[in-house]
Amino acid sequence: MNLGHTYLLQGDRRSAWLWYEKTVPLIEDESALQDGPLADFARFIQRAWQPELAREAQDWFTENGQEWLAKNTSAEKKVCPGQPRRSIDPLPAKSWRRS
Repeated sequence: MNLGHTYLLQGDRRSAWLWYEKTVPLIEDESALQDGPLADFARFIQRAWQPELAREAQDWFTENGQEWLAKNTSAEKKVCPGQPRRSIDPLPAKSWRRS
């Protein structure tokens, strides 16, 4: 996401969208969409940082993020009806030093 924002703020639409496309599948729920990328774009627009590109990205993320969430939620209901969505747990902390 941050690399996409960096390119967007530099006015490089093509590179920004390449990174944004990679980010959509990482959105876990509606809250993550609203509080993450959409809040970022609103901030960029408010501060007049590449406002046209930020509006375009905000619209794109709204559409594609909602579509991703709908597909993801639908697939989970088919596979695990009645089960809450689980996040992928990070690898456990492990010491690699030898004793």
